[in-house]
This record gives sequence, structure tokens and C-alpha cells, in this order.
Amino acid sequence: MSLMLHCGSHEKSLDAIGQVALPERTKSYSPVGHRQLVDMVRQNVEGAGLSITSEQHGLWGGGERYFGVMGVQKEGLGLEDFQFVIGLRNSYDKSLPAGVCSGKSVFVCDNLAFSGTFNFGRKHGSMIWDFLPAIIHDAINKIVEGWDFDVKRVEAYKNTGICDSQAHDLIVRAYREHNILTKKMVAEVIDQWHSPNHPEFEDRNLWSLENDFTECLKGRADLLVDRCDAMYAMLDEVCGFGSVIDVTDS
Repeated sequence: MSLMLHCGSHEKSLDAIGQVALPERTKSYSPVGHRQLVDMVRQNVEGAGLSITSEQHGLWGGGERYFGVMGVQKEGLGLEDFQFVIGLRNSYDKSLPAGVCSGKSVFVCDNLAFSGTFNFGRKHGSMIWDFLPAIIHDAINKIVEGWDFDVKRVEAYKNTGICDSQAHDLIVRAYREHNILTKKMVAEVIDQWHSPNHPEFEDRNLWSLENDFTECLKGRADLLVDRCDAMYAMLDEVCGFGSVIDVTDS
């Protein structure tokens, strides 16, 4: 599993994550420690009967922002193409709320895709510690409940064939209408569609196109959640796959 770190970020050990100095607490601001968030999520993941198979953590700049990914496994799932992951993010510069999100990592290429974001206090308010443990507990349970939804989405994408003209139209819309891609990425995704890096994505369907998108979105952990949400909304519409589970808590 490869954590996508944007410019200025570096992969770090858990010890290094815990050594970043916590900002001073004020009447209106109560920071959540990067390592505190990781430990609380890990406790709730294991408490839900899940196994953590892999994890990576990264810091931006001098440690002001944190991004992490945990690969998780549940007995009996038996997934062949991807594993479920839990994404974590936090900040000390107040640019990001403390939060976790659900997602998946494709085995053959380590492509990450996130959906369903849980934010724990957008401004790290003074009351955040009154409800943070309960919210993390509920968020992890809700993520697990949503996995069946994610499996069905992948199957729907695999069963939805598209031609070159449809793929090209969606790629352009991803840039012009949905801010999923930059202008440079448009050409990169088109190249992936016609000559994918991995033969597993040569099938002409939405699953291949999703992986063309995520292959080219590697490198921006800070923007990946929002861009994947927009990508799913666009691709779900193509195959008529509607959201039957609310996995967002803001």
C-alpha cells in the first residue's frame, strides 16, 4: 500500500508522528494530537474485530498536517481485487479538521480511492474532546457497515461497459465540470485509458476508468478525498448506481 503524499510531505514513523509538538490550547481551540488520533482509530478498528494489515503515515512541512492510511481486513470478506482502507487526516495549522474516511486500495497498483468522510470538529473547537471518542467509535462502525455498499459499487462499475467516446467525454467532464482533474491530468488519464499501466484495466468499463483516474491522482493526499467524492458522483450516475447508505458526517 502506497500512501499518496503531496509536495512537501514525507513518510514518517509513528514515533516521529508523536514527537511533533502539540500547539498550545486556547479558549476556542483544542488541538487533537496526530498520534492521539492514530491511537484512537487503531483501538476502535481492533475493537470492531478488524485486523490492521498495513499502515503508513506522513507529515507535511514541519508536522503541521498529518495524513495516514491503514489497510484493514475482516474475516470472511475474501476480496480479490482490492482491500479496504481507512484514511486519517489532521492538522495543527487549522487547515484540516481531524477526521477519518473509508476507502479502498487496489492490489495490483496500490491505487487509493476514498469516500465517506467523517470530520471531528472543523475548527478543533474547545469542546472537541467531549465527543471525539464517541464519534470515532461510531465512524468506524459506520465505515464497516458501508463496505457492502462499496463491494456492490465495484461490481456495478465492472458490469458497465463504455466505449472510447464515452470515456473521453467523462474525462473532459472531470476537468471542466467537476474539478477532479487538472488540464495536464486530462492527457494522462486518456493515455491510461488507451494504454493502461496494468493489463487488469484493459477491459472497457467503468472499473478500468476509475483506476485510470486514481492512477493519475496519485501524489495529492490532501485533495484525494474531495476529488474521489466528485469522481464517484459522476461515475455512479453513468451506471445508475445510487447512494443507499449515508457515509458522511460533517
